[in-house]
Amino acid sequence: MGLPCPQDGLYYFSSHTASWEEAQRFCKLLNADLVVINSSEEKKYLHVDMKNTCWIGLHDSVEEGKWHWVDGTDYDSTVKFWRSGQPNGNRNENCAAMTSDGEWHDWPCSSRHRLICEKSV
Repeated sequence: MGLPCPQDGLYYFSSHTASWEEAQRFCKLLNADLVVINSSEEKKYLHVDMKNTCWIGLHDSVEEGKWHWVDGTDYDSTVKFWRSGQPNGNRNENCAAMTSDGEWHDWPCSSRHRLICEKSV
């Protein structure tokens, strides 16, 4: 049995891969954004059936080390689920993805991963 949805939102899990920028553009076509994870309940809901790494709506491409959510949510006040040692400060890794264990990694934005879009209802 699946977990109840933790908030009023709709999620789209892609079966295709894309770069981070392509993923965000795709979500925008759905009137959505790459997912913004606001709680441990939401993270659990999202990764319960994940079998692949998926892009999330988090990046530090404007300024190294200053992470931003695509919807403007304040990064400093939100929960974080970085894997130990992540983000590792590699200047070529400016976009975040969530792995099947629910932990976040920074990746080169040109990497190709599946994606999760989130749309408010």
